[in-house]
Amino acid sequence: GNLTTGELLWDDRIREIFDVDPNAALTSADWERALHPDDASKTLQALAEAVASRGTFRGRYRIMRPNGDIRTVASDAVFFEDADGTLKFIGANADVTDEVALSESLRAANVLAEARNAELEAAKARIESQSLHDALTGLPNRRYLDEIVAAFAERRQGAAHQGLAVLHIDLDRFKQINDTLGHTAGDAVLR
Repeated sequence: GNLTTGELLWDDRIREIFDVDPNAALTSADWERALHPDDASKTLQALAEAVASRGTFRGRYRIMRPNGDIRTVASDAVFFEDADGTLKFIGANADVTDEVALSESLRAANVLAEARNAELEAAKARIESQSLHDALTGLPNRRYLDEIVAAFAERRQGAAHQGLAVLHIDLDRFKQINDTLGHTAGDAVLR
């Protein structure tokens, strides 16, 4: 693009990306009008900074074609001063819409997979806890005791003999509580 006159010299491919007449004379105003409203401000600011520094413009921005189709364009342009002193930016543009869509799709799939994994881990932890604890009291159950005793015995193999004591509590006439006062009263006694 000619920075003095605003004239743009686009090849057939960039005209195809922007969906403009292959024979139309184009200016920087045509390019600015094509910028997606949500990307225009930051893209124009980045270009202005590149012009001011006579440096490089690298950007990814969306455009709106005349038919309303939105495309994502990656631009890479450098400042250039030709032999007669005309200030220009020369570079390349590529339509990266499909790559951006694929990347966003993969990112969304990854977020979903991580959420599902977290849900599975939480469900697994709940199931494991439920299998080792009494549903009524929340206290460790017989399976938990079996695992603790087995782990204790495994650690103690080969070590000096150490004892293990288990206290067993039985509730006499508990059936009478359930039969006469109901299961709610029995549950309260157990808790």
